[in-house]
Amino acid sequence: MCGIAAIVSFSGPRCLSHVTRMVDVVSHRGPDDKGLKYMGLGEADQPAGSTGASAARGGLGPMHENSVVPEDSMVALGHRRLSIFDLSAAGRQPMTLGDTGLWIVYNGAVYNFLELRDRLAGMGYEFRSQTDTEVILAAYDAWGESCLEKFNGMWAFVLIDTKSGVVFAARDRFGIKPLYVYESSGRYLAFASEIKQFTVLPEWKARLCPQRGYDFLAHGLFDHTRQTLFQGVNQLRGGESLMVSLKTPHRRDINVWYSLPEAEKPVSASLAEASERFRDLLVDAVRLRLRSDVPVGSCLSGGLDSSTIVCIANRILNSRGVSGLQETFSSCFDSARYDERQYIQAVARQIGVQPNYTFPTLSGLFSDLDDLIWHHDEPFGGTSIYAQWCVFRLTQARGVKVMLDGQGADEQLAGYHGFHGSHLSALLVKGHIARLVREIRWLRQRHGYDLGYAIRGLAGVLLPGRLRQAAFRLKGLAGKGIAPPWLNVAALKKAGVRLEDLVLNLGAIGVGVKQVSMSQLRTSCLSMLLHHEDRNAMAYGVESRVPFLDYRLVEFVIPLPDEYKIWEGESKVILRRATNGLIPEVVRRRQDKMGFVTPEEIWVRQEGTSEFRREIESAVAAAPAWFNSNAMIGWFEAVVSGKRPFKFNLWRVVCFGRWIKRFNVQLD
Repeated sequence: MCGIAAIVSFSGPRCLSHVTRMVDVVSHRGPDDKGLKYMGLGEADQPAGSTGASAARGGLGPMHENSVVPEDSMVALGHRRLSIFDLSAAGRQPMTLGDTGLWIVYNGAVYNFLELRDRLAGMGYEFRSQTDTEVILAAYDAWGESCLEKFNGMWAFVLIDTKSGVVFAARDRFGIKPLYVYESSGRYLAFASEIKQFTVLPEWKARLCPQRGYDFLAHGLFDHTRQTLFQGVNQLRGGESLMVSLKTPHRRDINVWYSLPEAEKPVSASLAEASERFRDLLVDAVRLRLRSDVPVGSCLSGGLDSSTIVCIANRILNSRGVSGLQETFSSCFDSARYDERQYIQAVARQIGVQPNYTFPTLSGLFSDLDDLIWHHDEPFGGTSIYAQWCVFRLTQARGVKVMLDGQGADEQLAGYHGFHGSHLSALLVKGHIARLVREIRWLRQRHGYDLGYAIRGLAGVLLPGRLRQAAFRLKGLAGKGIAPPWLNVAALKKAGVRLEDLVLNLGAIGVGVKQVSMSQLRTSCLSMLLHHEDRNAMAYGVESRVPFLDYRLVEFVIPLPDEYKIWEGESKVILRRATNGLIPEVVRRRQDKMGFVTPEEIWVRQEGTSEFRREIESAVAAAPAWFNSNAMIGWFEAVVSGKRPFKFNLWRVVCFGRWIKRFNVQLD
């Protein structure tokens, strides 16, 4: 896990020197080492002490940290290293492969690199490090772009083939690791792990992308397109790669190299058989992600997902005879409504781990907020991000460099309560009325939902956009799918913002669980959560790994019948069956959902009302054209007084205002 930077120049070598500052900005991502390399076309370094065929098949080239950019250079690569595999100098980047002319800067982890290395060794490749980086280079040399299909892991890399004159950049299947692209008026192309790295470029100006700003404020969405909230900064999305020709600069091909299987495949396995297969895949996913040359810990919220990972990891570690307790890290609060220690402690008692607790506070949130926003690059939609931030800060303090986490389970296993509406709609469309009635009854028994909840869920899926908006307005739910009243619609339209029903256009709702899962995995929920996961962990030099996003597991789960995921009002059915006897029953049978939550509602309405009011007023002042000032303040006061229900859109406004100031963002 590291921080990378690359500049590809089409106008001479002068701009390449900026790569040094670009990697220095993200020293937190790679506190262990630093490397730089400038190169031109046709360059191929010969590793010291190697000659002949063996050199062509493997080995590390010399490390360059040039202070002067050579006149014939076209590319600059920069790297900050977090040492996880092979802690020696052999793992330094930028890295090359013999005399192939291939160079790479890479952020991530390919967990099956040992198996791939054995396969490549059988093809004649020789390896001089114990890193997955060297395996990526050899795999590209052997298989070209199709090497991506052989990797199981998370990655973002920029690979230069100096002999053929191409730049190959790629991101993993689900976008676990970030990769941003910025172009300077056709003069050069810059790649980075974090957007803030572009702020050191001499012509940089932070400008708001109006459409993405609206998407965030009105809908809480970002990272759902290639565009970011910064005008001119784009990203490769999960499952995408980019090929740039150094000889023909305007030829740039973005390729969607991976997408979730769309075709319906008949599933003949019973729930019991599917649960056993699911468990086997998840155990192997955890096994691979325990590979590390440094200690591995786990996030533990007390929920079903993180508890499962902790318990599986514990069994694997015990079977290997690993001494010492697995360390877990949790966010807790004194308010019982937001505290999960009873579940965390149930896991700790059953399997024997070393729990570590952090207690985020409101004063700590506002004290850390500028740093938090700086590390996240873009505003975020809720204070739960701060709870996770505190967890990784504690992780660093305990000296743990690799963590397992449960991201990705909810999206594929129907873990969010919003899945119930699509499940009910599928039953209605298929004419399964008796089953529909039973499901509604179970929703009331398990979760206390009334008939109105079921009707709104069905309407939210089945009604066309305009009718749905009308229904929401009649129910007093204005703002779902349309601009909230505290946004200045006239100013937004003038800025070119489209105010359509974004949720519908994203395909975030649909008939049946699979459709919602596909959308959340590809465009909405997951990409945002992975953004938060990466920034919070890397801010403290921690590599976070997510076993539920092993592509083999996801591809197995997606085609399964809806009832293997939701049944009788219960979510994640197959996971609950697969963990029978593995995790504490009090956790396995939980019906509520929390995660690393914060008492945000208490903070707004009781403990920090005056502070939130000041932040709202400051945000309105920072972007006066975007907000209807009186409506915004009135909305806030109505929430505080209980006249309006509490929603996270207040925090979005606060964070948006702070983000504008932190990055000096121009709104025009």
